Amino acid sequence: TVVGTYTGVIRAQSGSVTGSAGVTVTPGALHHINVTPANPSLAVTQQQAFNAQGFDQHNNPISGLTFTWSVSEAAAGSITPAGLFTAGTVAGTYANVIRAQSGSITGSTGVTVTPGALHHINVTPANPSLAVAQQQAFSAQGFDQYNNPISGLTFTWSVSDATAGSVNSAGVFTASTTAGTYANNDFRMLKDASKMDPRFTRTTTSVTYQLDDVKDLEAGTYSVWVETLP
Repeated sequence: TVVGTYTGVIRAQSGSVTGSAGVTVTPGALHHINVTPANPSLAVTQQQAFNAQGFDQHNNPISGLTFTWSVSEAAAGSITPAGLFTAGTVAGTYANVIRAQSGSITGSTGVTVTPGALHHINVTPANPSLAVAQQQAFSAQGFDQYNNPISGLTFTWSVSDATAGSVNSAGVFTASTTAGTYANNDFRMLKDASKMDPRFTRTTTSVTYQLDDVKDLEAGTYSVWVETLP
């Protein structure tokens, strides 16, 4: 069952005289196909060249075979007739989706598609309403450009306007004692329109103060100027 060329191994002897012949053992019929590399991990849209090798039932390699390549699940990616695979844009583990076929025999392997580089970060909950001095734990999740979530990221938390409050290194935010609507851009909140910064565009709104511990202000609803940068 071992393929090879064996010289002078078959012998016939009569008396003291011996004759010999060699033999070449060739592979049997195609039994199975191995696809390599096996189960690689690729980033979204990354390419990988795959190879296929056919064997007989005794695991002897068979040369000269041609293979037809295919991907059984479109989300995993695509493959050329030469076996060049391009990962898709949906991260996940895809088992046995890359296939090479010769005749009636098919070999396969899987692929893990991983997220690409960090593209954007979502912070949740989005735009909550908090009482003064109330705390809120925020979470952050990073995504690649195809909106696949990325695990294992670390985040540095900060508040761009100290008037809004403070946040610790774990993302726990403590609202300030100044009520107002704090957008994700800069803002001003004024009772006196004459103090408006000319760089800002003006909108009006009402906010509810809950300022039990703030001197000279009573809790209640105030009409205030909320100024947001254009």
